[in-house]
Amino acid sequence: MNWGLYIVALVIAMVLDVSFVQVFAINHVIPSLAMCLLVFVCLYASRDSVLWAALLMGLLLDMTDVHLYMGSRPYHLVGPHVLGCFFAVCLVLPLRAMVFRRNPLAIGVMTVLLSIAVSLVYCFLWQIRSWYPDVLPPWSPEGVGSAFWRLVLCSLYSGLIAMPLGWLLTRTLPAWGFAMGNSRTARRG
Repeated sequence: MNWGLYIVALVIAMVLDVSFVQVFAINHVIPSLAMCLLVFVCLYASRDSVLWAALLMGLLLDMTDVHLYMGSRPYHLVGPHVLGCFFAVCLVLPLRAMVFRRNPLAIGVMTVLLSIAVSLVYCFLWQIRSWYPDVLPPWSPEGVGSAFWRLVLCSLYSGLIAMPLGWLLTRTLPAWGFAMGNSRTARRG
């Protein structure tokens, strides 16, 4: 796998997620281009590359997620997105053998599954973290159930965006340097 291209694409996706994609928000439901990129990598790269790509993306997601301690001091909690992305790709990796990888609908469905899995772990870890004194979860005014439901809606929206984005990404397959062969014989990717 071409790691330089992945890092550039990930940074672009993250910047667009934080800035430009906000324009497409519908009642605080925002799609994620980074999740679409992770699904694309998950469908084509080797297992080891996918796991490292998920950890890197989770770390960047956690570093862009700012929270307040005791209402005034900002901090970054590294872990919820890292573990969520790792769990999600471990869930999606076995499914990639069952889908037509170049089908935009498959990329959309896999994005929904991956994004819901990340959201599940994210909400679970933040709910446990909220038991600590003076720590408010990101969904403080609303409950964890309504926050998870909003994240599920974001996942569905990301799946819709993933179809045209996945179609565009599959046109760039030669540049990514994925090992295109039998997964048992492909060592690098």
